[in-house]
Amino acid sequence: MFGFGKKKYVVDVENSTTYLKNLAQKLNGLQRYTAENDKVNKAIAKLKEDCIFTIAPPENKEVRACQDEIDRLLKKLSDLLHEEEWDERAIMLYIGDIGAQIDGISASRS
Repeated sequence: MFGFGKKKYVVDVENSTTYLKNLAQKLNGLQRYTAENDKVNKAIAKLKEDCIFTIAPPENKEVRACQDEIDRLLKKLSDLLHEEEWDERAIMLYIGDIGAQIDGISASRS
């Protein structure tokens, strides 16, 4: 009787952890486009570090909303980086927004 919801809780935590690990890998791929810009490259490296060291809460509505927003922002960031000439300020704004969403995931531990 005591472990009734424990299995679902563990699965939900594993889902969040897997999401953050996959996000770190996607950010790693984007660094190929930022290698020549030290400031942007360091900012993406910091995001990757945040993904690795964020303690994943169980997946819930709040976490899912943050993940959806991260996916949307990451797509826009990727699209910008694929342009021949990209604006560093715009890139840094997207990186900041993604970082805020990662903080949102971390803060939603309940």
